[in-house]
Amino acid sequence: MSRRHQPVSLTISMVSIFAALNVIGDSVPLTPIVGLEQSKLTLGWTFAPLSGLMLGPFSGGLSCFLASLVELFIGFPVQPPFGPLGLARSPLAAFQTGLITTRRWPASGGLLLLLVVCWLATPQGREALPVSAFYAFGLGLILLSRKWVPDALESKSRRRIGFAVGIAAYCGNISRHLFGNLLFVLLASFPAAVFLTAIPLTLLEQAFFALISGVLGSSLIPLGIRRATYLG
Repeated sequence: MSRRHQPVSLTISMVSIFAALNVIGDSVPLTPIVGLEQSKLTLGWTFAPLSGLMLGPFSGGLSCFLASLVELFIGFPVQPPFGPLGLARSPLAAFQTGLITTRRWPASGGLLLLLVVCWLATPQGREALPVSAFYAFGLGLILLSRKWVPDALESKSRRRIGFAVGIAAYCGNISRHLFGNLLFVLLASFPAAVFLTAIPLTLLEQAFFALISGVLGSSLIPLGIRRATYLG
């Protein structure tokens, strides 16, 4: 069946299933967010990139956006100071991951570069310059692995697939992380010290999320699940 002519019912089903998975993931807290009491990063940071990987950038992003709306409706706590803009964070991770894994690296790199420019345009972004190393690393990965990642996903080596998924997931999540930091600065005027203090935790978090995504992806893709679910 051509991916360009998937029946509407299949699209709705796949988007809904992955939306439910993201809601479940977001209900599992992992680590606290520096500067926000009673707020935690969740397992959803692993499921959002996988949504973009398995469904494609647009359908994956839509599934995460739907999950955010469902969470809002059923009473998940809204992390201040994000407000409505917070609904775009997990879709951004899925969208970015989907771009990288479908050879749309110019759009992927351009999106992250735009976010970096916006970050450095703020006083806090310039004061917390070491934090930008995470974002520069993401840009470097996009450029250096722009051909390797999609090719590796088509290979039969689980190790190659796992590395490729981990790279793509890191780039997706670090884009989400950067967008969140921009919201902290623009909406709540967080000082640079908060972002600098969070560097060790950010390093551990991003490595953990990339690792878990890689492990899950290396198990799912060889089973043909991506070929069956990809929508675009």
